[in-house]
Amino acid sequence: MSNTTYNGNVSISNKYNIDIIGQGYNSSYINGNVSINNSDYCDLSYIKTKEISTNNSWISLYSLKADRFSIYGDEVQINYCRFSSGQAPNQITNCDGTIGFSNITDCMIGVYLVSNSAYNIGNNYFCQNESDIYAFSGSVAYAKYNTYSYNPYQSCFGNVIISGTTNTCGLYKLAKRNLFNGLQIDKGDLSKQEFSSVDQQYLDLLQDINNEKVSIGTFSIKEYENDYDAIIYLYKDFLAKYPKAEEASTAVFRTVHCYQQKDDYKGYYDFIQSLLTDKKYDIIKPNVERHLVNNFIHMKEYNEAVESADKVISYSKNDENLYCELLYEKGLIYKYQLKNKDKAGEMFLKILKEYPNNKIINYAEFELNKFDIKVGKESQNERKLARASIGFTCESYPNPFNPSTTISYFLPSESNVKLIIYDIMGRRINSLITDTQIGGRYKIVWDGTNYNGVKVSSGIYIYRFEAMLLSNNKPFVKSAKLMLVK
Repeated sequence: MSNTTYNGNVSISNKYNIDIIGQGYNSSYINGNVSINNSDYCDLSYIKTKEISTNNSWISLYSLKADRFSIYGDEVQINYCRFSSGQAPNQITNCDGTIGFSNITDCMIGVYLVSNSAYNIGNNYFCQNESDIYAFSGSVAYAKYNTYSYNPYQSCFGNVIISGTTNTCGLYKLAKRNLFNGLQIDKGDLSKQEFSSVDQQYLDLLQDINNEKVSIGTFSIKEYENDYDAIIYLYKDFLAKYPKAEEASTAVFRTVHCYQQKDDYKGYYDFIQSLLTDKKYDIIKPNVERHLVNNFIHMKEYNEAVESADKVISYSKNDENLYCELLYEKGLIYKYQLKNKDKAGEMFLKILKEYPNNKIINYAEFELNKFDIKVGKESQNERKLARASIGFTCESYPNPFNPSTTISYFLPSESNVKLIIYDIMGRRINSLITDTQIGGRYKIVWDGTNYNGVKVSSGIYIYRFEAMLLSNNKPFVKSAKLMLVK
């Protein structure tokens, strides 16, 4: 592809060995979406486009730029790419692959794995995402040597294995809840020291396997079976000694992962059952039972997975995060495995209705909207009421800023909206929006200019956000300081 702009969508179906190679993503631009279906050995490189979607195709994405990606089935390798401004998650469904040396910024979810996906995600730069990596519904993400939007144990949710040196990009969004039990090592605590020793052996094993994959392109699990057995023994020994330790749930998670790597799902099941029948592990029972859900999904025993999820929900009435997580998991099972969109809709709606301030509602809403899940008229009204109960929100990031800042806001339903910038003396500098908008989440960038497009001087400014619900004339006003530094 030459140095040009192609206006339109590109669709490839039932083809092999198709390459789209540009002159660089600053030169070769497809002003539309790229869709690849049932095609293998395709290569997209050195281009810029809007959205990339693949379906049951073996694809390599290399050194390209796009808003977001959506991948379903087969294998997709992503390296040295840039993805940003995705208003929906970068979703991977029922797929294996690698994401490496890429920039994933300003997205709803940087990488969103569902339905038995497995990805190596290494040496990437995540920044200003609402969350970085999300692995649910039987999926697993091996994340190492990444830079994250903030603390990786708060920006990565679900079945995410974090290893290697980690950094944060330093540009924060709103703090998120912690769905993943991160490890905090206290050298004065014997249980923590022992867990740290075992965990380091586990991480060293993962690194050895990764090195072999890189050097020869594959590895034999048989060669590492004894190593996994040894790690399983050490974690089980730790659990026997310290069943009430903070790290106990993480030790269960690591042990389960070793069984998964060995493809020993009977051992996985027997291990979980042994913990559930031993009263000394009652304190971690909900987290233990939670692993049975993934086991049943892998075995394609989806109704049993739902029953197991119901047990966890019954145990976790006082744990809002785990309760919402399992409702969400049930919704994913109904949606992707059992193909029951009505039941899926009920689960996602239940989260919105009962826990409207829990952060997982973002993802429940996304699942409801993505495939236009239909719910009954009464449920639709409940959903509107649930959304309305969340209330208005408005935040800016980064702050201080240079050269621009993003103001994000949420409207519970259709509203009249104004967003005005003032200087410290109260003089109006710029009007960013005056409009009527439907309910939802929005972002708008102020680039530090006035009405005439001229850059303003460094200093303190005020944004004033005004919104009024059309349904009941309920007003909302927020003013906050912005600091422009040069």
